[in-house]
Amino acid sequence: MKKKVICIDRSNAICFLVKTVLKSNYQVLSEQNSMKAIELLHNNQQIDAIILSIDSETDEFNEIFHHISTSTFFSSTPVIILSESEELQKLAAKNQNVIAVFTKPFDPLELINLMNEQVLNNVETQILSRKRKFFHLN
Repeated sequence: MKKKVICIDRSNAICFLVKTVLKSNYQVLSEQNSMKAIELLHNNQQIDAIILSIDSETDEFNEIFHHISTSTFFSSTPVIILSESEELQKLAAKNQNVIAVFTKPFDPLELINLMNEQVLNNVETQILSRKRKFFHLN
């Protein structure tokens, strides 16, 4: 059975891209609406990874990140952050669940490699022992 990943981004294009590049190894669910995203998370508590976009400090997706960070349901779920804001990237990286931060626009091949290395192949790895990675397009 494929590992389950949830992609939360207000951009339909980003969600489509993530689904397309990960579909061979993962079941990818996506949501663009913040309220529906929280519902999706709670209806799918057996999640292997969460890919979450955070674009501004006032962004409602920031609330989703806070919810994921403080919920016991997701305490061992790896989170990958997509963001244009360097400040938010630094804040998100301090969270123990965050395994990587990608600057938008990001390289889909880097995402595939990270997912396969950290999620697909290292199922038993503890979140705290993972190195956080930052990805920037040059």
